[in-house]
Amino acid sequence: MSRNKVHYLKKLEIISKINNHDLTVKSANYDYNLSVSSIKDWLRLYDSFGISGLVLGTTIKYPNELKMKAIEDVLVNHLSKADVLKKYKITQNSVLNHWIKRYNNDQTLKQRGSGVKKMNKGRITTFNERIAIVKAIVASDYNYQALAEQSGVSY
Repeated sequence: MSRNKVHYLKKLEIISKINNHDLTVKSANYDYNLSVSSIKDWLRLYDSFGISGLVLGTTIKYPNELKMKAIEDVLVNHLSKADVLKKYKITQNSVLNHWIKRYNNDQTLKQRGSGVKKMNKGRITTFNERIAIVKAIVASDYNYQALAEQSGVSY
């Protein structure tokens, strides 16, 4: 199977032939030397996002609520990952696997684009100030970023 990147117009051509019943997934596999899973991914992406789903580098930000619903559907409701990808319009299987891995390791799911900013050098603090900041962090349910900005210190 080829590991080369396929241009989105070529993907669109193959998908169009499959949708018009001029080509099957299996024959596209042989004719174009592509993996069946890649072709099925392209069909799902095109079905969910149109042409933009076929363009490399397309990034989608998913809210945490959607992530948790997707994880629950896989782990609790025993839906297949393929069904969950389609249901929630998730671009890649690896994205869903990453969320599940983080969930199973008791790590928080971060929403892209709203995470921690790059750490800047903060002001010098006294021991008592640091104690007060730590107490405030604990009281604020560990909202480090907000308290770092509020206190004028680095994260």
